Amino acid sequence: MLILALASGQSLPAVRCGGPLLAIGTWDRPFDTGWICWLSPTWAHAREAVVFATAPFVGVLFSVLALRESLTGAHGHGPQP
Repeated sequence: MLILALASGQSLPAVRCGGPLLAIGTWDRPFDTGWICWLSPTWAHAREAVVFATAPFVGVLFSVLALRESLTGAHGHGPQP
């Protein structure tokens, strides 16, 4: 994803923004893996897949409602037409 973003002309985020995002991403992966291992004996794999497949949509919904982000992606970053 990083290569795709840089190839499309996007710039890297500032350290004050990118640092916390990197920390969250680093912590999130072991948490997700642990949750999968904990749920596997009790949940069917299809239910487990639905939970993890909907996570990005829940994140978008949270960013729109709680953080008041725009769905257009127009934040003044990157190349302008």
